[in-house]
Order: sequence, then C-alpha cells, then structure tokens
Amino acid sequence: MNMKKGLFEEGDVRPQNNIEDAGLKEFGERISKLIARAKTLKAENQQLSKRVQELEAIVKKQSSEIEGLRTERLYLKKEIEQIMREIEELDI
Repeated sequence: MNMKKGLFEEGDVRPQNNIEDAGLKEFGERISKLIARAKTLKAENQQLSKRVQELEAIVKKQSSEIEGLRTERLYLKKEIEQIMREIEELDI
C-alpha cells in the first residue's frame, strides 16, 4: 500500500518557504531599521528639548533685563521732567 505524503509532513520542502523566509527576513530588517530610527529621533528630541529650555531661560533673562531698563528709563524720564520744571521756575 502506497500512501501519499501529506502537505506538511516532514521532508516536504515547499518552494514558498524560501519566499516566506526572505519576506520575514526583510520584514525583520525593516523593523530593526525603524527601531534604530526611533531611537535616533528620541535622542534628537531630547537634545532639542534641552536646547529649547536653554533658549527659554535666555529669553526670560533678557525679558527681565528689558523690564529693568524700562523701569530705569521711566525713573530717568521723571528725573528729567523734574529738572525741567525746576529750570522753568528759575526764570532766567
């Protein structure tokens, strides 16, 4: 009695296995590349976030300096107005 082998019995080599293996290998490589790219992007994001914080600190410092200069300008303006009034009162 001669029995035919089943489709998936041992020793059965399907040509499609090689194609599937190649496809899985390519898929694995693509996933590895995507993971590496994600890690790179994460590192870049961390660097950019740090730089943004540094720039925000600079802007805050400069804003504070500007506010100080405005205050000083107002003080000087009032001083000049006061001196001008005193000069006008002298009637020379």
